[in-house]
Amino acid sequence: MNTTNTKTAAVPEMQSALWGVALSLDAFVVNGISLGVIQSICFPGFLAKVAGNLTRDLDDLEAHAVSQGPAGTGAALLKALRANCSELVRLVSELGEFRTLPLPQLRSAVNQVRDAREECVQAIRELEAHWGTAEKFHQARPAQAAQAVNDFLVNLEQTFADERAAANAANEAQPLR
Repeated sequence: MNTTNTKTAAVPEMQSALWGVALSLDAFVVNGISLGVIQSICFPGFLAKVAGNLTRDLDDLEAHAVSQGPAGTGAALLKALRANCSELVRLVSELGEFRTLPLPQLRSAVNQVRDAREECVQAIRELEAHWGTAEKFHQARPAQAAQAVNDFLVNLEQTFADERAAANAANEAQPLR
């Protein structure tokens, strides 16, 4: 079997599966934090749902990769992507305690989330290069969508600070019984 032809034939399927992971990654970060962490009282279980979507898309990507033959470098890159995504899920889950975290610890946690997401994006880019995908997700994505995610991440620390201040003000405003 000619591995070059197999790799070329696999590119559209691999690209589609990889883009699914990239979309799930950003949905996890933006929606998971907004609705699953900050608004967790209104949306219980939401963070687990979007984390599950990311895991499902990683499973799909791995299944496509396995079906294409010998693992090699691609397997190591997939393993790194899964590890990075798992770390991101863990870090975002820990943000659930943001209202009670000391401010320096909250800032550190937010920076770790940003860094972990960037490691996931880098792993996706490495897989795209490895598989020779025709289009790169982060280049083909509409500029406004990419900017929305970037703006969310840039403003994340302030978002948490504002939510924390609002929660503290609400607690102080409640009369003692």
